[in-house]
Amino acid sequence: MKIKCPECKTVHNINEAKIPEKGAYARCKKCNHRFLVKKQSITHKPKAVEREKTKQSKAKTSHSNKKKPKQTPTQNKKKTGRGASPKPLSSRIPNTSDSFVNFYQILNISQNASTEDIKKDINHELRVWSNRTNSPSLERRQEAERMVKVIEEAEKILLDPEKRKEYDRKLQTEYHSEQIVDEDDIHEEDDLVKEGWNLLIMGNIPDAIYVATKATEQQAKNPEAWALLAQAKFRWGETEDAIYEYKSAIRLKPNESSYYFDLGTVYESIERWGDALQQYQRAAQIDPNITMYKAATGALFVRTENYKEGIEILEQCVKEESQNEIYQWYLAIAYHDGMISSWWKNPNDGKFYCINKVQLDNSITMIKRAKELEYDDNKLKAQINDTEKHVLSMEEREFMGSWIMVIILGLCYVVPGLVWWFVNRRPRYKINRDIYDLIELGKTELLVEGEAGFYYSALPPGLKWAAYSLPRFVVWCLIIGFSPFNCLYLLYDNYIAE
Repeated sequence: MKIKCPECKTVHNINEAKIPEKGAYARCKKCNHRFLVKKQSITHKPKAVEREKTKQSKAKTSHSNKKKPKQTPTQNKKKTGRGASPKPLSSRIPNTSDSFVNFYQILNISQNASTEDIKKDINHELRVWSNRTNSPSLERRQEAERMVKVIEEAEKILLDPEKRKEYDRKLQTEYHSEQIVDEDDIHEEDDLVKEGWNLLIMGNIPDAIYVATKATEQQAKNPEAWALLAQAKFRWGETEDAIYEYKSAIRLKPNESSYYFDLGTVYESIERWGDALQQYQRAAQIDPNITMYKAATGALFVRTENYKEGIEILEQCVKEESQNEIYQWYLAIAYHDGMISSWWKNPNDGKFYCINKVQLDNSITMIKRAKELEYDDNKLKAQINDTEKHVLSMEEREFMGSWIMVIILGLCYVVPGLVWWFVNRRPRYKINRDIYDLIELGKTELLVEGEAGFYYSALPPGLKWAAYSLPRFVVWCLIIGFSPFNCLYLLYDNYIAE
């Protein structure tokens, strides 16, 4: 049967047999609007059919007026139907972990998102949901564990061009986001909140929203019902509704720390950093013994590049729960990213470099600490190993003088040539500093063919201006004429000075 969405007027084909007499809710594929569908609003039955139905109903009424024999307790137990104990909704709805899942909807990103954007969102979502696996609430923990598996699956598919192409094709032909729940399945005696969490854990978000809405209607003063609805709305991407519903839960039970934490997660997802930090800190104040709340605060500091505060908090979390790999993983990321944030980014190649001894020593310490941590992330371990190689390479020395000078001095006597070669072996992090200075001065032409090393590095601070102001022949004469003094300066600058 055909029915129009009242919001965008899109026509949908719906099987009338699946719609109960009381109606059911459907969701529009195009605009995502949820609306009630009833049989009488879809079709007009012929009068003959209506008359037949009237006769049948009268016959049933007369039959029901007859005396029925009394049933024994044993017979009552065998009774089925509306009076019997209903099966949970979650047992009648297929688990979406075994069916097609819309990864773009779960990550809250566009289907046309770039690989870099997808990678960034996946990393963020993994951090958030991995931390939530430490929740003291069983339902929240199970939901987080399932979400981690789904996000890991999304990473395998969406970051592989061929798999993503095939997935996008299936998404267009196989995925249907609307769910229809029979209103006869909703009973007042059901534990709606528990059922809603079961649906949410299975990833059946539309039905979880429907059940949670029923729960808030029937149990308006139950904070767990509002928290469930808020979480379902958040998973569905309706963040403003989720914020309102979490605040409703907090108004009903202001001493429940998990509501503040969950609200902080919503704020963080829309980059309202200040509000997210406030909610995490409130959760930690109410329940200081729950390390997960402090870890969320530390991770948020790291995400907003406040590495010092983030590292301090995460180090405390690792001390409190030394066996928790999630907190160690957070801390390893903080060490790595915090270290690189202090480096200089070369605008020519887009890479990061140390430009002084303090940065280099701090980087070696941070890498050593990160490698001592235990966590299950081979990609991060490989990244830290690559960064370690990069840092150690900046400790190595490179000859930045002129080989012609070595030959000239060597012809006179071997020792002066060796001395010149030795004093011109400059640490790479200091070479990076020379490049940084020249870029800041706007003298990038000196970076061509290694001229920065000879004309700039070989001159003491008071004469460095000559490298980019005087003719090259004059600079040569200065270097040769003051070679004994240059040797002393280079020996100090390359081996003694920080």
